[in-house]
Amino acid sequence: MTENHHASYPSLFVSHGAPTLALEDCAVTRFLTSLGQKLGKPKAILIISAHFDQRRPTIACGERLETIYDFGGFPAALYEVRYPARGSSEIAVRVGELLLEAGIASDMDETRGMDHGCWVPLVHMYPNADVPIVQLSISMGQSPQWHFELGQALSGLREEGVLIIGSGSASHNLRELMMGQHDEEEPMVPWVLGVPLLKMVHEVKGYTPVRPMVFWLWISMPLATKRKFPLPLKAREFLCVGYKSGSEQ
Repeated sequence: MTENHHASYPSLFVSHGAPTLALEDCAVTRFLTSLGQKLGKPKAILIISAHFDQRRPTIACGERLETIYDFGGFPAALYEVRYPARGSSEIAVRVGELLLEAGIASDMDETRGMDHGCWVPLVHMYPNADVPIVQLSISMGQSPQWHFELGQALSGLREEGVLIIGSGSASHNLRELMMGQHDEEEPMVPWVLGVPLLKMVHEVKGYTPVRPMVFWLWISMPLATKRKFPLPLKAREFLCVGYKSGSEQ
């Protein structure tokens, strides 16, 4: 894969789907593979998933990253998947410095491995596991605006050859999706697929100053903060919007 350390990288939000996506060959996994090829190999990856939630921003700074199987009831083959990427103490320290400059205190965690929100998409994007990985937590107790500002504080990393990825899904209501437990007057599928979110984002395309406001409005929508769209899942998206510069979509 082509190395592209000196480029300015975008910030991405990708869906990692179910953990079994790591084993699949489908349109989604082929897209992730082509995306990694198109972007080239960055200096490092800073990745955020809702499966790492801490009271204060916490940076996984270990050099050796364990593959964490933070799920249950899946095929045995899934627990044999290893993603042996190394960490980067250099980038972890840099993340901490940028947060401190913005007045945000953070913690370091030398023992934290990679949850499936990290390694499932990366298995396809960078299958050789040859890009250093640093994971940053979300903070469920903080507001959407706080997460947006956190993203803004770290946006400069993209100019330093770091690819920033928010990993997850537009929604995460597995109970409704798998068991059909939803309000009869509220169709399940459009909510689960995040249709209202996509519609709002596309409607303000090209109006960058307005775009963050869409997310503030979104989180206040009926059902957005309840069973259908819990805050931890949305926090990554606020982060990713913040990571973008003022001139970008």
